[in-house]
Amino acid sequence: MYNMGCLMNESSRKNYPGIIKVIFICAAIFFLRANALAAKELTAQQKEARAYRAKGLEYQNAADFPAAAAFYQKAVALDPFYAVAYNDLGIVFEATGQVQQAKQLYSRAIEIDPGLLSAYANLAIICEEERDLEKAAYYWQKRARLGDPNDIWTIKAKRRLADIQLVLSDNPA
Repeated sequence: MYNMGCLMNESSRKNYPGIIKVIFICAAIFFLRANALAAKELTAQQKEARAYRAKGLEYQNAADFPAAAAFYQKAVALDPFYAVAYNDLGIVFEATGQVQQAKQLYSRAIEIDPGLLSAYANLAIICEEERDLEKAAYYWQKRARLGDPNDIWTIKAKRRLADIQLVLSDNPA
């Protein structure tokens, strides 16, 4: 067996573990990017689900909530892991006074995509309205922690969390 160590000088032998780390990291990045690109390819059903969601948004923007809900329901029926559509459906349910169903839909959206920030904010707002400040604080904290520090909703989440913590403290002002 050929000893690679004899071909290296003292300084390159010291860097050898570092080179292996760099190669490993580059390989990991390559495979992660390849998987991400493969994941972006949508099936025909998923594409159809996105079209239904887009149609639902049109109806939601026109305040036609029953039609919007119908399109969102078609979207999640075609793609049961389409977190954004669950969140959108929750918004429609909340707007029509079906708050418990909305909470379930927001929770389902988070189960599917724990990084879906709007679902945390939506749950926090509902919990505040229900005066469940502990849960509201939990969801605001998740929204604040996961969001971009410069995002307006991250800033709002931090403010709401601070307000709730003050109210829940031993000496609320």
